[in-house]
Amino acid sequence: MVIMSSLPPPSQGVRHVQNNTQAFIDENCLGNGTLYVTEERLSWSNDEGRGFSLEYPSISVHAVCKDTSKFPHECIYCMLDAPLEDCSEDDEDAKVGEVRFVPEDKESLQQIFNVLSDCQALHPDPQEEAEEEMAGFGGEYFTNEDEAELTEEGQATLQRLEGVFQEQSDPQTMVINTSTNGAGQNGQNHHSDVEMDEEDQFEDA
Repeated sequence: MVIMSSLPPPSQGVRHVQNNTQAFIDENCLGNGTLYVTEERLSWSNDEGRGFSLEYPSISVHAVCKDTSKFPHECIYCMLDAPLEDCSEDDEDAKVGEVRFVPEDKESLQQIFNVLSDCQALHPDPQEEAEEEMAGFGGEYFTNEDEAELTEEGQATLQRLEGVFQEQSDPQTMVINTSTNGAGQNGQNHHSDVEMDEEDQFEDA
């Protein structure tokens, strides 16, 4: 659950600061503020000093999203592993938590993504690491278990992001990272950003 509170600027482990960045919870704009990517958490605060923080283990998917057909701005997209509102575990209609950050400088999106991926990799999921060790395949072990745990809406959002990546017709790179708690679906603790040019996309199709 994302809670707005008084939030002083972080002073330790700061990897990136992006001024003039709007924050959206679901599709509700919280206004303009500053995004802080630190080693411990992802934080945003507005000009009045109120904001929120996201712990990296709570971010199940993050991506650079340039598809403006569903959301009107290019952004850093974060899918959370829990609804934004209090819901019971049996509530099938619970909405997947989605947070978007829209910097005024769109050229900064890739840099924010890269730093965010590096910081999230510092917080691997202990359960995933244990499963990899038991499987005996280390970083080569692949599983879709994390995706299966997403709600129906979460899976639809993830598929839409991947579809946008496949359908990009311009030569600009579309970056998708389907990492869970710092470990990508390929099981490695480094960000699994996928970068393909137009020619590679047609070859893979």
